[in-house]
Amino acid sequence: MNATIKEEDINSIRNYTRNGRPFGDESFTEKMEQKLDRIFQLRPRGRPKKGKANKWDVSLIFPIRL
Repeated sequence: MNATIKEEDINSIRNYTRNGRPFGDESFTEKMEQKLDRIFQLRPRGRPKKGKANKWDVSLIFPIRL
């Protein structure tokens, strides 16, 4: 079989492979998420930002007794 693959399709496959996502439409991706119990949506890069609830409470680390 002598088929040529469009450069656009090759770039799409590379992009999805680099990001660890399945190559397909939205319904295919949702089916894969359910079947594999995994989330394939792109998330923001880096660690999540700390919220007020996640700040360190120094009193828990160094309790002060008077």
